[in-house]
Amino acid sequence: MPRRMNVSPASVAAPSLPAQLQHLNLNAAGIDIGATAHFVAVPPDRDPQPVRQFATFTADLHRLADWLTECGVETVVMESTGVYVRRITARAIPPAGRMGSKGNPWVND
Repeated sequence: MPRRMNVSPASVAAPSLPAQLQHLNLNAAGIDIGATAHFVAVPPDRDPQPVRQFATFTADLHRLADWLTECGVETVVMESTGVYVRRITARAIPPAGRMGSKGNPWVND
């Protein structure tokens, strides 16, 4: 398993994007999905602690969804090497109930 590094928000500078990357979705987050924990990253300007760890229990998944909403996240990219993605897509339904065509929350098709 890769080693995770703790990065303080003060050491993360807001990136200035090259011209060819200006059209990326800046309201996106990333989730590394695991069996016992999910690591979630939002843009560094959205929260003093832009990378957080959430457990996989239902209440934690709802806290994750609430945090993404508070951070103004509209799209999420998820990475999972197993079936663990099923639980987060079944439980972390955004408050507005937005769904992608594949049935995953936080997906804009």
